[in-house]
Amino acid sequence: MKIDAIWFLGPRCVGVRQVEVGAPGPFEVQVEVKACGICMGDIFTFSGKEERSYPFIAGHEGVGVITEVGSEVRGFACGDKVALSEGG
Repeated sequence: MKIDAIWFLGPRCVGVRQVEVGAPGPFEVQVEVKACGICMGDIFTFSGKEERSYPFIAGHEGVGVITEVGSEVRGFACGDKVALSEGG
């Protein structure tokens, strides 16, 4: 499935590009994002005050609804409302 994403293309330069999103893996869920925050790190990078490799997708603090659940995921189901954050 292809989705539209906002990309930072360079300092003070943004654009919309399509991204291919595959099915979730066994321990992943797929979320239809309804809203996404832009953090201060993104703002500093956009303004050129912080160096980063371009291009990259803007935002990583989304909220949305689970649309697909991996085979090993427990405790979440399609239709659940969730908040997301960048993690590792």
